Amino acid sequence: RIYPHLSNKETWKLKMGTRAYNLDSFLQRVGFHIDHCKVCEQAGAGRPSNWHTHIAAHTHFKEIGKLCCDGCDMDSIKQGWWESWRIPRGEIAFNYIDGQILMARGAPPPLIAPSLCAPGTAYALPGMGMPGPVPGVPAATIPTSLMPMSAPGLGRPTSPFLDLCPEAHKWFKYRNHVGIPTQKGGDYSACQWLQSKGNWKRAMQDPVNALQEILDHFQIYPNCRFCPSAGDFCGHLPAEKHFKNLTSCICPGQSIVTVAKQKENIVEWKVPGGAIRWYHITGMILVLRGEPSMASEEWHELHRPQLALPGAQAPQAPQATSKTTL
Repeated sequence: RIYPHLSNKETWKLKMGTRAYNLDSFLQRVGFHIDHCKVCEQAGAGRPSNWHTHIAAHTHFKEIGKLCCDGCDMDSIKQGWWESWRIPRGEIAFNYIDGQILMARGAPPPLIAPSLCAPGTAYALPGMGMPGPVPGVPAATIPTSLMPMSAPGLGRPTSPFLDLCPEAHKWFKYRNHVGIPTQKGGDYSACQWLQSKGNWKRAMQDPVNALQEILDHFQIYPNCRFCPSAGDFCGHLPAEKHFKNLTSCICPGQSIVTVAKQKENIVEWKVPGGAIRWYHITGMILVLRGEPSMASEEWHELHRPQLALPGAQAPQAPQATSKTTL
């Protein structure tokens, strides 16, 4: 398995720093302050004054690098680097190598080997779930990234992304295309976002960030068919190299609508409870709750609920409409 967050210090800081910040903030809300780093403490370092900042730092990343040498069995290494903390009504655990965060209600069972768990799911811990109401901490303040998915055999896996789908076995649009051709049947010359590396980077940044959030949630670390040597899938998508490799496969005169829907320009990941699709050329993201093989190729608009003003009636979501064109 490839772990992009270990490829360089910048990626480590972005991915692990965010995860550590969420955990540290949550524990502080329940009155717990993390005053040491298990990894650096063993290496002889002192106690960090700010735990989440320390976890994201280059000095900590270097110590992690010493533990994860080439050719090592990462699953075995990860098992030795868990740390857990008792919190009201449960326990929370953090893995220093891959940033996994587990929560258990009541007394948790022993952590088991990740290799025994289904890919893309939380570890199969019996009784896994939120630890219940924490005094003084509203449930809404718990970061989404700390919400566990159901483990295998414990019911349908839930996800803040798949649960947006109002119907099962249908594709819904989570992010729209970044643009449309300026003329019907137009090729790449009619698409503003494909005219320069600057246009491409600006257009793709938002959908790539959304895709990163989804892939992180499901712990998916894919490779890019256009850039096989790229270690960080989402991190390299807006980059010039990916832009050049992608557009070199698009021939002049080809309808961009047709090209965008070709199988080689779409990536689909099957995840617990559904599936995710990414359209390389247009940046569209589709989500599906249910079984992909039971879905048609049509996609539907995703009407997200809106908050109503005090005293006003909440707007009714319109019927889902099918779309198969840009």
